[in-house]
Amino acid sequence: MPTAPGSQAQPLDLQRLWRNRPFRSFWLANLMSNLGTSAFVMAMTWLTVKTYGAHGIALLALGYGIPQCLLQVFGGATTDRVPRRLLFLRTQSALLLVASLLLLATTRGMVPLWLLVGVNACNGVISAFDTPARTALISEMVEREELVVAQQVYSVASNVTNVFGPALGGVLLSIGSGDRSHEELAFLFNVLSFLPLLACIPWLPRTPAPGGSASRPALWRSIREGLSYVRRQRPLRLLLQLLALVMLLGLPFQTLLPIFVHDHASMASNHSTY
Repeated sequence: MPTAPGSQAQPLDLQRLWRNRPFRSFWLANLMSNLGTSAFVMAMTWLTVKTYGAHGIALLALGYGIPQCLLQVFGGATTDRVPRRLLFLRTQSALLLVASLLLLATTRGMVPLWLLVGVNACNGVISAFDTPARTALISEMVEREELVVAQQVYSVASNVTNVFGPALGGVLLSIGSGDRSHEELAFLFNVLSFLPLLACIPWLPRTPAPGGSASRPALWRSIREGLSYVRRQRPLRLLLQLLALVMLLGLPFQTLLPIFVHDHASMASNHSTY
């Protein structure tokens, strides 16, 4: 019996995609990096709530959220104007530096609230440029017809790490003797998780900045054109509104959960794999 056209296209595309060495290396390195990031966020949140309480968590969330809200559009516009590989290298190096500074401060027992909020704010600023650069790199590693499958495969790494990353962070917190949690182990794992991603950057394609400098509009004009395009495209606008609603309803739960565990469940560090 003849098969419908394109009925076997996705499995074939997936096999060819996995034979793509730059994409395969990038995916595996991202998996490790996302695990480290999830463990880092969990450990920093736990350190903040047990030391500074609910007001510390509020400041921590604001430190990350405000730069994200203000700079995401600039990050997207910048990604369209500079070589993405170079931008990604710089953002990853900056994130590694920030993570290393927090690890050093934690091992010395010097973690004031302003440092935690400052680290999270730096992560928010850098991630506003890192996330669009990371996503845009996928389009430079695969063919156009493989892009949808590549984005789906890439999202698997994020979903897996959202499940196992916090649990891994809790396990790292519980390692050691006594009731003291060991945030520095989770911070160390996060620092080490950057290395595979930095090591795979030489395998990424060297492509020039999108478009020519002569035909490229000004930064503010690019942002206005992007926002105008979203307003005109009803499906895209509805999708963004739905995403905003999910984040509005879901993120407070993630923020308040460690406070609930600490204040109401009276859980020790070896039970912190919430």
